[in-house]
Amino acid sequence: MGCTYPPPQFNWESKYIANDLFAKKVGDATQGRVKIKVYYSNQLVPQTQALDALKKGVVDLVSATSYWAGTIPETDFVWLPFWSKGEEHAITRSGTRTSEDPGRRLPAAGVAPPLLLAGDIEGIMSKKPVRAFDDVKG
Repeated sequence: MGCTYPPPQFNWESKYIANDLFAKKVGDATQGRVKIKVYYSNQLVPQTQALDALKKGVVDLVSATSYWAGTIPETDFVWLPFWSKGEEHAITRSGTRTSEDPGRRLPAAGVAPPLLLAGDIEGIMSKKPVRAFDDVKG
């Protein structure tokens, strides 16, 4: 499994849970018949080529955010500033799970999503509160 991120430092990090713990649980559930090795930091393919590499069978699994260069536009919403009001809203936005809509489009792109997570990996640091676009003027 290729992962776009560097290796986790702590076992509470989402990339640890979604990659290393996932690989361990798959191994345990299959009594060792399926072994997943995680390659962090784009070791297998560049992140912009991950979707094509997955479709062509160069890699078996990809753990990444939406780096699909517009191939699946619905997955790009998580990059929008202020796209959610917090963790619960990110997971259940508009009464449906956020993974359902982009997940529905992935098979048409030639891949299947075993797991989609709504999360925030970006942040803004400021000396004053930032709650709207006008707050970052200048």
